[in-house]
Amino acid sequence: MSTFKSSEKIIAAPRSVVYARLSDLESFRSLADNIPESAQAQIGNIKIEGETITLNAKPIGDISFQVTKRVENESIRLETVTSPLPFCITVCLADDSETTTKAHVEIAIELNPIIKPMLSKPIQEAAEKFAELVATIPYKN
Repeated sequence: MSTFKSSEKIIAAPRSVVYARLSDLESFRSLADNIPESAQAQIGNIKIEGETITLNAKPIGDISFQVTKRVENESIRLETVTSPLPFCITVCLADDSETTTKAHVEIAIELNPIIKPMLSKPIQEAAEKFAELVATIPYKN
């Protein structure tokens, strides 16, 4: 299993608030409905149903993730339900201060040694982009 870890991001909200927002996929419905057209061209349609979120990743097609593990105020794990390569994304949270949170993203994926050199860079970039997304989500206290 290969693990790709993003750089650490600082979020301007307490860890409990960040965890509460990230652990409830339904809270992302309003964000998904208001994605700018420029971003929607890259992401495609986003569908949220309970514990599952589905992205239309062009040209691959639909990739569905399901929340499979929550550790209160520490981490949220999403695992693929439908994907050409099964993998999981874990958002890890830690206190930075009383009003800020440190966060990073880890992507764990089983890669064949032959394709690992080709996919390592894009997967690392995906971890960074996902961490940036987590850091830019509006969190309300």
